Amino acid sequence: MSLLRVYIRERLIKENIQAVGMCFPFAYQKAEEWFEKYFTPGGRGRKLKRHPDLNDKSKFKVVHGTVTNKWKNPPKPVVHGWVEMGDLVFDDQTRVTKPNGIEKEVYYDMYQPEVYKEFTAEEAILNCAIKGGEGPWDDDLYAQMQDRDAWMKESRVREYIGKLLFEQANVFLYRSASEDYVQNLLRNGSVESRGKEFVSISLDSQSGGQDNYGDVTMQLDFDKIMSGGGIEVDYEDPDFWEALPAIAKHVTGYTGEEDYLNQGADETTGQTFQEYAADFYEEQEVVIPRLERDAIVSVSSKVPLGQETLALLAQYDIPVES
Repeated sequence: MSLLRVYIRERLIKENIQAVGMCFPFAYQKAEEWFEKYFTPGGRGRKLKRHPDLNDKSKFKVVHGTVTNKWKNPPKPVVHGWVEMGDLVFDDQTRVTKPNGIEKEVYYDMYQPEVYKEFTAEEAILNCAIKGGEGPWDDDLYAQMQDRDAWMKESRVREYIGKLLFEQANVFLYRSASEDYVQNLLRNGSVESRGKEFVSISLDSQSGGQDNYGDVTMQLDFDKIMSGGGIEVDYEDPDFWEALPAIAKHVTGYTGEEDYLNQGADETTGQTFQEYAADFYEEQEVVIPRLERDAIVSVSSKVPLGQETLALLAQYDIPVES
């Protein structure tokens, strides 16, 4: 999850507003996954096939309605979307703490949901295609969302979001390093990580806390890093680790959940792989196969830099920040 999304989410919660812009895409994504699992498209010599579970609402349904935080004073219903799979509820706002779902009885007690509409996975796909969005598709709920958006235009939340969007446009990445490392990068034009597939950099100006590689910190151009193959690590998404086992290995030491379980790490740590991976969140890591010299915006150092390093920095017009 990006820092921008985390910040906005926290501010909206403090203002007693659910981040509805996140819940509907989350529920729709779940519908797509269910649809792809239980629907076989027709083709040459093959008939279209719907598995019996595809449209069985007792096993899967997208739900649109309102939820209320009963501990807020006053309680305030807000438009929301979630997924119910049997006796479990999957919701964007609990997907980190309860990635395997929350018991329906507990969810309904906590959030006091009022159900407006229920959709099968196929109905969700069709509504998105026909109405051009991931929800809500009910006129009353949509009107409530419009009222909320109108309120936000005059609220402090909009100011917070606007401020952060401005800052995000000027976002940087960081890499701490030894002075020798910086000299090699400047001389050679690029560096790869020794013995590893990726170079680790960070959204954190402290270079990710745990990944402190030296006294020199390079401020890096976000766009150049990302266009050069940089990938921001999504610590909260199990699909991220499954799709990118090499990055999973680089960040966590395991290629994914299966490797983690095969090595008995769950017994050693007492954590699931997802919980273990989430512990690396403070590193706020971006990985890239090769770090290029032209991505450096500026350099700062906890100790005085040597004349050779200063000369190389001057040669490439890279400023030294105090």
